[in-house]
Amino acid sequence: MVTFWPDQTNTMNRIWIRLFLCTCFLLSYVVAFSQFEEPADYREEQHLGLGRAASEIFFSDKKFTFSGYGEFSFVTSGEAQRDISAGDVELYYDNLFRVVPFVGFRLSSRVFLIGELGFEYIQGGDGDVDWEFFPEAYFDILLHDALNIRAGFQPLTIGYINNNDEPVLFYSVNRPETERLVIPTEWISPGISFYGHITRGFDYAIGFVNGLDAEEFIGPTWIRGGKEHVYQVYRGYGVNAQLNTQYIPNSTLSISGYAGINGTEGNEVEIQSSIMSAYYRFDLAGWSVIAMGAYGSASNTSNFYQYTLDRGDPQILGETVFGTYVEVAYDLFQGWDDFKAKTEQHPDAVFRRKDAAFPIFVRYERMNSHLSVAPQLDALAYPQQDLDVWLVGFNYRPNDFTAVKVDVQFRRNLTDQPVEVANETLFELGLGIEF
Repeated sequence: MVTFWPDQTNTMNRIWIRLFLCTCFLLSYVVAFSQFEEPADYREEQHLGLGRAASEIFFSDKKFTFSGYGEFSFVTSGEAQRDISAGDVELYYDNLFRVVPFVGFRLSSRVFLIGELGFEYIQGGDGDVDWEFFPEAYFDILLHDALNIRAGFQPLTIGYINNNDEPVLFYSVNRPETERLVIPTEWISPGISFYGHITRGFDYAIGFVNGLDAEEFIGPTWIRGGKEHVYQVYRGYGVNAQLNTQYIPNSTLSISGYAGINGTEGNEVEIQSSIMSAYYRFDLAGWSVIAMGAYGSASNTSNFYQYTLDRGDPQILGETVFGTYVEVAYDLFQGWDDFKAKTEQHPDAVFRRKDAAFPIFVRYERMNSHLSVAPQLDALAYPQQDLDVWLVGFNYRPNDFTAVKVDVQFRRNLTDQPVEVANETLFELGLGIEF
């Protein structure tokens, strides 16, 4: 994450960038709605490891496709103080604009090139204004149903959100904390991976990727910061694997993991980190249930503390971390055939698809950034994310490509460590589109 405007008082710059990003949103809407006249059933499918928009080239007959998603989010706690102890503005922002276009090229019947140019603008509650650019570019070579290759800057196949990060694929305005802190959000890395279908209802992926940049690790967010600079530096290497099954009807069961060696500048300190993750999702008759958990560990954290102490910025990493959540949703429009028929009254209307939805949902989450620490560091004070979070909300989805999101978070930090804000109530409003 880089600061785009050092002078945080430059209000006109902020206004212009918001106008620019809102224009991008409007253009994305025009592109999305223009597709309603064409059959778009292929957009219901996802290629292994990718979201729907990123998968378009694999299910289209075209040589070239342009797709993507846009996301706007607003978060407020009213007049109450926000918790900014995480030190990452994306975790406590007030406003977020994200526009992510994909381009796909069918080079042959078996070779595909996919590129992403993601742009993100964030304004934090503490006055920070950040701009982030996160590109992807990778080749997919389809050799056989059981063995395919992906090479380049690519998303890791781990957890649930990292491969379903388009805003129409999840209900809440923000991603769950487990998949922002234990598993870094938008985890992209250079590498090569192999994937395919083992047998009916089972598929797999295994990849070899660049290690994380331990120079950017900070205590409250564990290894999350290390993903930011994998494009510029080589600090180590990692292995990532996932196994999924849809053998049970209406269900997906996934197990995934990561193990890597991550170095600091000059490799003065190396940290071995690992993550194990699993989720189960069930969808039937308007109901959707997802249960997900992740557990991580890191070695050499005491030496890392001494290294950062000598640098003047002491950081205590958790030797073990964990997060888990359960989310239940129900579509209130399920079975409302009369309502859905009305959306088809006017052939030229924008919102005329029969799959309008109004899901309401509730999620409970527990997450701890310092489940355990090195014994020699246990007596020290450090910022800790020991979160207990209830979230309730709803979406209005007039079609497959749009989600208006509203939710409320009730957050408690249960840490015994000194903390400025132990309880927060956050009101969140979001708009997500896929084009």
